[in-house]
Amino acid sequence: MSRTPAPKFRGVQVFTYRELEIATDGFSEANVIGSNGIGGHGLMYRGVLSDGTMAAIKLLHTEGKQGERAF
Repeated sequence: MSRTPAPKFRGVQVFTYRELEIATDGFSEANVIGSNGIGGHGLMYRGVLSDGTMAAIKLLHTEGKQGERAF
């Protein structure tokens, strides 16, 4: 998958929603590794990025803005 270089913000790499969707196999239930535990506000998924790096990917719930502010 060809992509433009991701912008970096103080050492944080940014990914598109599509890249994360691919990494988690469409946010598959089989890849859920946590939910509403520490921090709450969404599900945590196991994913494999395009370079092979394993990652934990959090998908925030859409209701309210508290989760976004906390994130």
